[in-house]
Amino acid sequence: MEVKFVYYWEDDPDKSTMRKLKRLGFAREIKEWQIGRSMVLSAFEKSFLLSSDRVILEKYGLVLLDGTWGNSKNIKKHGFKVQRRLPPLLASNPVNYGKIELLSSVEAAAAALYITGFMEESVNLLSKFKWGPNFIVLNEKPLEDYKNAKTQDEIIQISEEYF
Repeated sequence: MEVKFVYYWEDDPDKSTMRKLKRLGFAREIKEWQIGRSMVLSAFEKSFLLSSDRVILEKYGLVLLDGTWGNSKNIKKHGFKVQRRLPPLLASNPVNYGKIELLSSVEAAAAALYITGFMEESVNLLSKFKWGPNFIVLNEKPLEDYKNAKTQDEIIQISEEYF
């Protein structure tokens, strides 16, 4: 299962979690035209990621759009072939600790991997950051429930229970 990312240069590259994963050999930087049928995580998508999306991740990989979500024209303007959004989760990163849906790119990648059954890979990515392992601790119950959900309605129901 390959983790890829498109970097938009909208923040400090030294603080980019995906660029760190690239340096460590756990992620590959690509250009938008290389996304193809890979699963793109997008906060602007309506459909939530489900465990059944594992098939797409295994075959084509996961892509994160590494930019500033709040003001990124780059991220909003594209209609990629396969997009999903993450259900609500708590951030463990030092900038947004405890805030809902303000995840770093590595937290988003780890959540997607966890929900689709790649738990070992998820934990491995998070282990590269001092604060990373706490992401699973903060979100263990919702992550497990999201992983077991079969429909979009179940994801919504679970997220309402927790958040």
